[in-house]
Amino acid sequence: MKIRSLLLLGLLGLSSATLFAQEPVRPYDPYQVREVVEVPDEIKMVRGDKLKAYKITPDVARAVRVEMPDTLTHYTFEYISPEFRSLGVSYLGNTNSQWQAKLFFDRPRRVGDFFYTDGYYRMLYTPDAVRYYDTKTPFTYVRYHKNFKSNESEDVITADFGANLGKELNVGASFDYTYASGFYTQGRSKDARYRVFTSYRGDRYELFGYIANDYYKQEENGGITNADYIYNPERYTNSRTKISSRDVPVLISTGALTNRIRSGHAYLAQSYRLGSYRTVKRKQPLPIEGQEGSEVLQSLDSTYFVPVGGISLTTYYNKQSRRFFSHTESDQWGTVFGTPAVTHTRTNADGTTTTYTLPNDTAQLVTLQNTVALSLMEGFRPWVKFGLSAYLRQENRWASLPDLATERYTRTALSSTFIGGLIERREGTGLNFSARGELGVLGSDLGAFKLKGDIRTAFSLFQKRFALEADAYVD
Repeated sequence: MKIRSLLLLGLLGLSSATLFAQEPVRPYDPYQVREVVEVPDEIKMVRGDKLKAYKITPDVARAVRVEMPDTLTHYTFEYISPEFRSLGVSYLGNTNSQWQAKLFFDRPRRVGDFFYTDGYYRMLYTPDAVRYYDTKTPFTYVRYHKNFKSNESEDVITADFGANLGKELNVGASFDYTYASGFYTQGRSKDARYRVFTSYRGDRYELFGYIANDYYKQEENGGITNADYIYNPERYTNSRTKISSRDVPVLISTGALTNRIRSGHAYLAQSYRLGSYRTVKRKQPLPIEGQEGSEVLQSLDSTYFVPVGGISLTTYYNKQSRRFFSHTESDQWGTVFGTPAVTHTRTNADGTTTTYTLPNDTAQLVTLQNTVALSLMEGFRPWVKFGLSAYLRQENRWASLPDLATERYTRTALSSTFIGGLIERREGTGLNFSARGELGVLGSDLGAFKLKGDIRTAFSLFQKRFALEADAYVD
């Protein structure tokens, strides 16, 4: 496997600078979590603030509050629309198929180590996108969607469950299933995913972890063979009002070619925070016995924990595989794919032999990452206006590919070591920002680097509340 460095210059200017007439509240994206300052009022009206959701900041294992939908009145209607991924989307004749954003900044920042999954960006579980919960009462959130007419139907079932076992410990599970027929012949897809997760949030010790499996199966039709059906459909109507997408001819119409993606992964983030308990005095009204309507102020002590710094350990294991195959013999395979690299021989009942080919391309990548981080917390003193973090990440990868000479699998081991840092201000009332840098110092990614940052500000003008955001990156 050859590791190539990918240079993506993010124009280093305002990649997105948007002006709002109020604090920015973006449409809900179930695969892209965001930090929120407070829960929107429309959610509080339905359920108060009893259900909280968090994401984990990559590499430093810190929980950040995010928003989530749980009612028909807030974001749910956008869950299945392909356009929630980006303002402009291209996909392969099936809204549950591989896709690409037409906007550059909505695309993945770099080619993945297992690039077969790049086309399923934001459609699979990833550690930086999944949510953890804290709820005062158990909750179950189930969604069912059925889209399009019968021969192009798409059925989606998703469910989330969470419950607290005490004040600090939460357990839950997520399940996603999608079956989509697609718009063209033999373009069906099936996606089944599940995740079991837990979190523990104490004053000094925090833990977030999950075990998940992603399974994706896509029929391949090889694409349409006559684009004139799309450019000039009136030529092929045969006295009908219009033709459907099912009438457009495709290269492989038998449904015998399948593309399958699997991903099994586990994630565990632990952090121990250093700090101290502080006591503050507050006044509380206390009724005077025998004197109705009279009260006296009583002094009470309130104790809370203030974190100063912390150390964290994050472990991530991922086993990904891809198989592109057919179980059906066909003379078409030689026409579609050219001269086969591997042929098979079968002995017939009359003693003769038959040589045949079957597409069967496989690949596998196993990844193990361990990250140690040291952090200094923002705001543990009034004059500490931002937080600092430094981390060391070790990545080990094992790639397995078929060897045509031996007809066995060969495994290649790769190792990389990265150092990185993060500076951020998230709790300011006016200006907030974050900046991250990372450099490969050892192994196959020696010299690779990332730089990215963003800045956010809010201000009042003409008795209106405005906000500006900008971000940039070099990869």
